Amino acid sequence: MMHHPQTAQTKLKIPHDAIVRAPGLLPMMYKTRELADELGVDRQMIIRWAQNGAPHDRDGKGHIWIHGRLFASWIESQRKSRSRIGLPRDHGYCFGCHQMVKMEGITERRSAKLILLTGICPHCGRKVNRGSSDG
Repeated sequence: MMHHPQTAQTKLKIPHDAIVRAPGLLPMMYKTRELADELGVDRQMIIRWAQNGAPHDRDGKGHIWIHGRLFASWIESQRKSRSRIGLPRDHGYCFGCHQMVKMEGITERRSAKLILLTGICPHCGRKVNRGSSDG
């Protein structure tokens, strides 16, 4: 029986090597150690992923088994679900205040399709830079 835990999804860190190697997984059942070796990660990471939503089976002894192709699809869905927070154009991150701020006195420099917005933090007066793009 395939398990899909109902626990709240936490944002999982998936190493780049695992993302690159996952599409090469075979349509077979892997033990956690085998899958860890294939993806170049620690076995505990595989177990943590299973506890946080990765599709898996457990045998009569409680051992975790993971289908390679289903797991590769899960990795891809995790990668695609990461989305950036959209900020208003006049906001940026102030490294002095350690927070998002509405920049004042914004100037704009263009280079091809890239735009550098520079403003001042209204709280500490530091320069705040933000990259943007056309479109």
